[in-house]
Amino acid sequence: MESFTRGIIVVESQEELQKLYNFIDNPAHMIISSRGRPWVVSEKKLRCGATKGNLSMLSKIWPWNKSLENADKLRIVKRESGDYMRAKQLKTLFLKFADHLRGLHKQFALEVSDFLMLSEL
Repeated sequence: MESFTRGIIVVESQEELQKLYNFIDNPAHMIISSRGRPWVVSEKKLRCGATKGNLSMLSKIWPWNKSLENADKLRIVKRESGDYMRAKQLKTLFLKFADHLRGLHKQFALEVSDFLMLSEL
């Protein structure tokens, strides 16, 4: 079982991207799944522009005519509701976990580079 799922949302313009980001990151409400897990923006890098990938390959992986299984199960909950408070706690825990994981990756990279330098001597 995964502790989190990554995803990509594609929009038509930089304006739509900023509007969507502001909606998802708005502290007045929270988007949660049917299991009560919050949507969290863990990276603040908003990317706009064409990708280098091949969209025809993506269509083989994900058929566009397939209905989204969980799209109707998303909910927007208002601040101070029980679901909001639980989702906020989960979001805080996840962001702490993501920061800790980034720190571990940095530490590992430093240790690997130190090891490689020592092995070259």
